[in-house]
Amino acid sequence: MKLPPYTLEEAKDLCTEYQLVMGMPFEEGNNGTIDMVIVTPYDQNSKNRFLMLYLMLNDANAALSLDYSGHQYDVIVVSGSATAIGMQQKSLCMWHKANETCCVAEEHTHTTVSI
Repeated sequence: MKLPPYTLEEAKDLCTEYQLVMGMPFEEGNNGTIDMVIVTPYDQNSKNRFLMLYLMLNDANAALSLDYSGHQYDVIVVSGSATAIGMQQKSLCMWHKANETCCVAEEHTHTTVSI
């Protein structure tokens, strides 16, 4: 798996390819499961704004198209929803690393954020 950042096309392709992880555990020791795999902006400030818009709109595609004009993207896995308290997200690559399924040897610095 290529490390982020991705182009929009790469991110959309990964998002489509990894829809199959929905329903899998979000992280070990946590009862939550992956409920969504979505494309987000790559940089943390834009990602935070995207997540706030997503929480207000409950629509990831609308949140991405309304506020982000950059060219670098990430793909995240989400446990919970815009209407649930305690929604969590992390980079798809970080989720892979935590589940020992990512074949990337490089260090990736994204962190899990609870909202």
